[in-house]
Order: sequence, then C-alpha cells, then structure tokens
Amino acid sequence: MRIILPAIFIILLIVNFSYAQNPVQIEQETVKVEKVYPNPVNSFVYVEISLEDYAIARFQLIDILGNKIQEWEAQQLFPGDHKVKLQFKSLRTGIYLLKIRVGDKEFVKRIRKS
Repeated sequence: MRIILPAIFIILLIVNFSYAQNPVQIEQETVKVEKVYPNPVNSFVYVEISLEDYAIARFQLIDILGNKIQEWEAQQLFPGDHKVKLQFKSLRTGIYLLKIRVGDKEFVKRIRKS
C-alpha cells in the first residue's frame, strides 16, 4: 500500500503537467449574425453581422420547399459591425429561409412575409 500511493501521486502529477503544457483551445466565434429584422418582412430586411476578420458575405432566400427564390450580390465585409439591407423582389406571403454565408460559416434564419 505504501508503494502504490506514491506511484499514483506521481502519475497524477505527470498527467496534470501534460495538460498544463497543452491546454485545450476553445474556438471563439469570429462571425455572428446578431439580428434579422423586421420579421415579418415587407419589402426589405436588415441583417446585422459582427465579424473579427475580413470576409465575403453571400445571401440567398429559399422557400420552404428548398427552391432558391432570390440571391443577392456578394458583399465584402471588413472587421467590425455591419448592417446589411436586403431588398426583396415581388415576394408572396409565406415562410422563407434566409441563408447567410460569411466566409466559411453558414447561418439560416427563418423569416415570414405577411
């Protein structure tokens, strides 16, 4: 019993030291879609985006059957906060998905046209 306890203590020290040398990296979000408003929408919607690095943003409007309804021109976004206004072409009443791709991140927001 006297030999086992010091051996376990040494093993625990080695394990703890190895974790201290190689800490676990937690990936921080570099892109956030803060808000999509107004919702329900009429003829336009604002998308608020925060990002830490330069990125290209692409936007697509998709109906609930998966059909692409509208696509907007890609926009270059620099680090910081952005408010992007998206104008809708003739949009019927219904539920839609707004697909937002910023760099390699993709977000999908549900919007309603009343």
